[in-house]
Amino acid sequence: MDAQFILSSLILFVTTILVPILVMDLLAPELEKSAPRQLNYRNKEVWHGLGVIWAIWILGVWIGTIIIGALIATTPLWLMMVNNALPLVMGSCLFGLFDDWIGQKSEHKGLRGHLRELLNLRMTTGTLKLFGIGLLTIFTAALITEPLEANFTTVALVLLKSCVIALSANLINLLDLRPARALKGYSFGVCIASLMMVLFVGKIWNWTSYFALVFASLGPVFAIWRFDAGEQGMLGDAGANAMGAYLGFLFAWSLPIPGLIIVFLLLLILTILSEFVSFSSLINNSKFLRSIDRLGRKDIQ
Repeated sequence: MDAQFILSSLILFVTTILVPILVMDLLAPELEKSAPRQLNYRNKEVWHGLGVIWAIWILGVWIGTIIIGALIATTPLWLMMVNNALPLVMGSCLFGLFDDWIGQKSEHKGLRGHLRELLNLRMTTGTLKLFGIGLLTIFTAALITEPLEANFTTVALVLLKSCVIALSANLINLLDLRPARALKGYSFGVCIASLMMVLFVGKIWNWTSYFALVFASLGPVFAIWRFDAGEQGMLGDAGANAMGAYLGFLFAWSLPIPGLIIVFLLLLILTILSEFVSFSSLINNSKFLRSIDRLGRKDIQ
């Protein structure tokens, strides 16, 4: 283990894990006092704002990359690639936070409600979020797609990756109905997506990159776990959209085309299924899923 590896690991630990933890600990009292509040599934009042940690985290990734590049000649490829997610994660977080804090949750529910308002020449915060994150999704997919021989094939691949990112953001949003459930889904997804990179992205074919990417990506989870699981704060769209989009980015970056198609179809099926079946009911009816869902939650202890 050389000195450069130790130094880069220390820098990333500080910028992607330690800084988000310290920022959230310092910010939580102000959010508790001033942030908008909402009733959760148990009619307990919790404050919004936990999701902002993903904006802090992606800035930490960017700053860590700059510092490593200045001090060390070689910057890990996986770290350079994660920087491509900066506009997506930052934008998803800010659009979501704007909708959380300004949007009228009792009106214009669902996609149809927002589009109906748009037809009446009125833009809701939800519509702004939809188009904003949608454009960022397409931009990010294009950024991580190598041009193919046929332009049509390249465009199709960009659209496929865009759909994976968008559907992943929507799925994590659907999971954010109980304390820490979305965080667990995100953490599991990060581990799987990082494994796909070890298997399919040849230039980072090593387990050092795997563990570095996993721990760096879980920085926000370490920072907000006790607030979310303890029913103090709420992720909201800011957190769910940001971490879901980033998770989709990892899959879009790592998987070959057959894998992308499989993940797309799986996400699409889950999205359609959510229109007819309650995920909470499915989880509660499975002893295994119920035990995982309740792990670490304050509300069932």
